[in-house]
Amino acid sequence: MKREVWLAVVVGAWLLGTPPAFAHEPTGVYGAWDLTLETRGGERPSWVKLFKEQDVIVAEFVGTGGGKNRAKEVKVEGNTFEWTMGRATYHATLADGKLTGHLVRGDRRTPFTGERVMRPTNLTGTWDVAIDIGDRSLERTLKLDQKGHEITGSYGGGQFPERELSEVALDHGRLTYSIEIETGGGQQLKINYDVTVQGDRFAGTVAVEGTDREGEVKATRRREWGEPIELFAGHDLSNWDFQRVGGENQWKVVDGVMFNETGGWNIFTKQKSKDYKLRIDVKVPPRGNSGIYLNGRYEIQVADSYGRGVSKGGMGAIYGRAVPTANPSKPADEWQTFEITFVDYWATVVLNGTTIVDNVLIDGITGGALDSHESEPGPIMLQGDHGHIEYRNIVLTPLAR
Repeated sequence: MKREVWLAVVVGAWLLGTPPAFAHEPTGVYGAWDLTLETRGGERPSWVKLFKEQDVIVAEFVGTGGGKNRAKEVKVEGNTFEWTMGRATYHATLADGKLTGHLVRGDRRTPFTGERVMRPTNLTGTWDVAIDIGDRSLERTLKLDQKGHEITGSYGGGQFPERELSEVALDHGRLTYSIEIETGGGQQLKINYDVTVQGDRFAGTVAVEGTDREGEVKATRRREWGEPIELFAGHDLSNWDFQRVGGENQWKVVDGVMFNETGGWNIFTKQKSKDYKLRIDVKVPPRGNSGIYLNGRYEIQVADSYGRGVSKGGMGAIYGRAVPTANPSKPADEWQTFEITFVDYWATVVLNGTTIVDNVLIDGITGGALDSHESEPGPIMLQGDHGHIEYRNIVLTPLAR
């Protein structure tokens, strides 16, 4: 066998290293924070993210309603910082890993607390790996078990037995690792990997040190799902509760449809979930507006968007955070179908059979969230405070643990 062909076969068999534990965690006041404001009407959720952009300190903010905006004024001094949104100024102090502070608007002071938002990488599971190097395409299986920062695993497939993995480094989602193997002739080869992990996928490159052999690696994690749960089967609203946001409750069941006649309360499931697939039909009237809140915190926008361009406020957008890549919306007053996958804060949104949000990390709550307790399971909430809207065939399939 020629050396070039032999090398391609050997490289193909060893195109993976140890996956990462966790990305670098933010330090000090920098990073994202879930805020809980203690208002006269009860707890209200907000979110702020503090970071540097070309040596300029930036604060992105999501209030109790609306989208994500940047603060006009931001000041940081040690473990304290403040930012201004409109006529309100927020003052925060970090102590023992938590924020405490107050919002000042005129002569009113509203206290708040903050918990750091974390998006750890957990790679436990079985991954299907696709490798392209030279003129060869290979398929392999990667099995990983992660407990905290400790990760063990094996890699195999084809004519090669399973082998244990070693060595890993992770820097803000970029995973680099190497493997050294010994050939049948006693030669040592070092194979270097550089991939990006995004939820249930990773992709990147691989190179054999000291040669011009390079290739590409892609992988997808297998998932097992539980039994589908009918959240609304067309009979009644016994599985639902209400968020009293003004006006009166307008929700009723008409001919198997969850029907909101005019602006009133929002409605949410009594059942709480965390990772799942959600299928839901919606009929939007002309100029209609609603929202599907995953875990009660992350709004998938529902709007009359037929014939319009894509936007952060258009049909299927993660409101204020992610713009759809396409707009397959149907005309107003026609039934449309969402198929949403939400696992470990990564979301994929399929509208009417077209993927419009593909594996996007939701890095914080959206405006109108029920609360800011992101680490906890939450309900499915449907907006009813904007006006008439109809829903049916609401089925949730939980991730099997």
